[in-house]
Amino acid sequence: MFFFEKKNQKTFGPLRAAFGPHAAQTPREADQKFLRAFFKKRFSSLGFTLLEVMAALVIAALATVVLLQAGFAGAAENRAAADYGNALSRAESRLASLGPLTPIQPEQLSGDDGGGFLWSVSITRLQTAGPLSLYDIALTESFGGRRLTLRTRRLAPTR
Repeated sequence: MFFFEKKNQKTFGPLRAAFGPHAAQTPREADQKFLRAFFKKRFSSLGFTLLEVMAALVIAALATVVLLQAGFAGAAENRAAADYGNALSRAESRLASLGPLTPIQPEQLSGDDGGGFLWSVSITRLQTAGPLSLYDIALTESFGGRRLTLRTRRLAPTR
């Protein structure tokens, strides 16, 4: 018995009994054969097979695709929300320009706000009572295939 076996007798004792007697000529060759068999049996299953690695890569690729799609969808929704906010700001500004001192009469107006935003205003008279009329004002901002419409009613002198 060598020093190595005495030191690790608890670890190698049951394995030596499982492998049985060795046919080596010297005790050193027997120990070498035993150690080769031990480490081969113990560490041969520590690696991954090619199939396992490929399966892991496919799963990682699918997860990456899903995350990228979610990221791009989020970016598109963020852009749409920014466009709606910009259109709302433009529409409110244009409605504010039709203030109480602006003469109002039934008409259709339209124009280009720039940046891909188009506007149109439709003013219609709903009722007239003496010198005052009630007008319906509909302002529509069009952008990127979408539309935002704001409606209000104003009381103004009849013209």
